[in-house]
Amino acid sequence: MDFESLLFGLQKLIHAPSVAEIVNQGNAVEEYIKMLDQLAVHLRSPANRDIVRESGLFQRLLSVLEMLLDSGDSNGEKKVLKVNLSSELMRCIANCLADNDINRRALVGESIYSNRFLTVQVPGILFSHGLTEIEKTLKARTVVMIRNLCLGNEEYTADCTTYIPNSLFALLEEQYPKSFDEESLEEVIMPLDLLTELIKFSYQRVSVIQFAFLVELLKHISVSFEPAPQDNTNNNNTEGNQNEEVEEDDAFSDAVLLLTEIIEIIVSQNQKLDFSDSNCTTHLEKILFSILEQLEPIEYLQNKLIILRRLSSTLGHISANITAANIEIRDSCISVIKNSSSSYSIAAAFIALSNSISSRKDADDISKSITLDQIIGASKKLRDPMQFQGFLDLTKKLLNASNAIELQEQDALALFSVLKMCQDQCKYYQNLTPLVGAALRKLIAVFPGSMLRKAYEFDLKSIVLDHGGIAVCLLIDKLSLQKNVSNVTFEELWSTAFKFKDSSVTSQGVSSEFLFQFTKSLGLYLRPLKDGEYNIVFAKHSSELNTLLETVLQLRNKSDTASQSIWNNGRFVAGMIINLQKGQHLTAVESKLQDVAKQFFEQD
Repeated sequence: MDFESLLFGLQKLIHAPSVAEIVNQGNAVEEYIKMLDQLAVHLRSPANRDIVRESGLFQRLLSVLEMLLDSGDSNGEKKVLKVNLSSELMRCIANCLADNDINRRALVGESIYSNRFLTVQVPGILFSHGLTEIEKTLKARTVVMIRNLCLGNEEYTADCTTYIPNSLFALLEEQYPKSFDEESLEEVIMPLDLLTELIKFSYQRVSVIQFAFLVELLKHISVSFEPAPQDNTNNNNTEGNQNEEVEEDDAFSDAVLLLTEIIEIIVSQNQKLDFSDSNCTTHLEKILFSILEQLEPIEYLQNKLIILRRLSSTLGHISANITAANIEIRDSCISVIKNSSSSYSIAAAFIALSNSISSRKDADDISKSITLDQIIGASKKLRDPMQFQGFLDLTKKLLNASNAIELQEQDALALFSVLKMCQDQCKYYQNLTPLVGAALRKLIAVFPGSMLRKAYEFDLKSIVLDHGGIAVCLLIDKLSLQKNVSNVTFEELWSTAFKFKDSSVTSQGVSSEFLFQFTKSLGLYLRPLKDGEYNIVFAKHSSELNTLLETVLQLRNKSDTASQSIWNNGRFVAGMIINLQKGQHLTAVESKLQDVAKQFFEQD
């Protein structure tokens, strides 16, 4: 750039002793503004940013800007000149900071906390009231300056969170209209982009009022978006018009993406948010449901999956907050589940409804307003693995022996079909795994053996064999009480059980819960067998059974309740082994099993 010419032309500006001397120069101020505009363009080149610092111009420009910002209010033409000049100076400072750590340190000095420009003057610009175009431009360039200062620098980003976020909230409140077009969307995207970075360090300082404002802002953006009608009969659009339409769609998607990220960060990490005002909280939740209903049908919403997931997650976090009662939102959730076509609204309603249950009475109250078959029916609209979290938890909480037996066979089988779908999705979304396991165990526990036997012919078989662990043992318990269950079925179940595959099994060994259930299932399976009758445990798993009993033997002298219960179960199994093998020709493995079983009846 012709740096020498620019430096010469700006001499009177950068050495002016006062603001009055600057603004009284008349037409010269307009020339300064033009030269600063040229300088800002040249500062897009990284090399020029170093030249401006090394020449001392960077600090002189900053000093003039600070002097202008300290000069107080003016009116008329002088105010316009001051704002325009401040805006161009801010633009130059912002460009100097882009990807230049040395310039950033030159601006910050020893610390952001002792830097009056960053802690007082910059927030003052954003807090100031003024919606003229030149004032809005100054604010926008101030936001860009902070963004360039913080970009890629966690230390500065964290330090700025003490002073900047509240001023950004004020800026957004002042600038946003009740409806949005392309231009107004662009105005909010820059502060939202900066707030997204700052909120990662300042979420604990966000109030419920500020959170509610962001939700309202998201609502107004969502309802204001009207996609242009598609005219397939006329393909003569100019390239410029096509690009313009894409940009408008992009601005909308960008604004929604940024807002949903900010909202989710706040509600998921700020444990101090107080949602005890049930009217306010219910109002917020209803707004979020309406936003989901509004956004989900938009086919070309960019990053749609991320946005819809964030909104569902936000609703879930609000209802999971310890201060939220959730009683008032139940009717809305039930209405969404029964009537909505938005799968993410339904998913969020499942979560909120589940979070409203803290007792058996809560579950019974909900069951009076919505039936299990209606819940199962609504779940068929879900596709995204994340959507099933609330459904699984809600189903587990509502199911009991009474309403399970009342389910029609087709609904019960449909429930296992949904569970199968969830089990398959665990490969890609592992957060579902514990929820699937808990729901599976509850289903096996409450459904009658006859229904489980029928379901095993369909989806239950693959679910339980894939899941293994306690669920397999529970199913063995139920089927052991059924007549004429095939040896093939028991062979499949016991082969899975003896793999000791359960979430409770760790490198430290088998959990007490699993060991108790396993030994209990062995007893239930062996008890109805007659002497000499074929059973899959002796035939195929004598070695594993021997190892299991040796483990239980180690609990003989343990005094805790869990160990004693497992010991009693093991002793019962040992007695069954001795009786069932009496008079039989035993293999070497079976003989070893017999010897271990007898140890349960030996005196210490």
